[in-house]
Amino acid sequence: MGEAAIPNELKRNDDMIIAKVRVNSVSAETVRCSHIPLGAVGCGVEFEFTDPLWNSLTKTAVFRNSSKTLDAVLENNRATIPHELLRKVKDNLFVGVYGTNEKQQMAIPTVWAKLGEVDSAANPSGDPAADPTLPYWAQILE
Repeated sequence: MGEAAIPNELKRNDDMIIAKVRVNSVSAETVRCSHIPLGAVGCGVEFEFTDPLWNSLTKTAVFRNSSKTLDAVLENNRATIPHELLRKVKDNLFVGVYGTNEKQQMAIPTVWAKLGEVDSAANPSGDPAADPTLPYWAQILE
């Protein structure tokens, strides 16, 4: 099967994008999400901003599960899911976005979009998880 015959959504993507979220004004809606594997590192979410209000804002993704909430930098409308949130099977994972204006004031927050539950996955036994996700301020400096 040639490369041209493979639909875009089935092509291998080195970014490991597992979900797409559409943002319109203050709503966030999951339009596509694959399985969310336990212990995964580097899985990402792609965002589509349909409201021009977002164009002039600095955007930050916020991920949460039943016990933690962590921010993630958006680059090219993509954010990496903090792997600390993927440590418990059946835990629900949510994402939202907030935008800040040039004065660093929050201008628009979205409601939460449910990505799904963390699924059991093949993981090496006895191998500790990777280093924690950098704090938000360190992500910006990096």
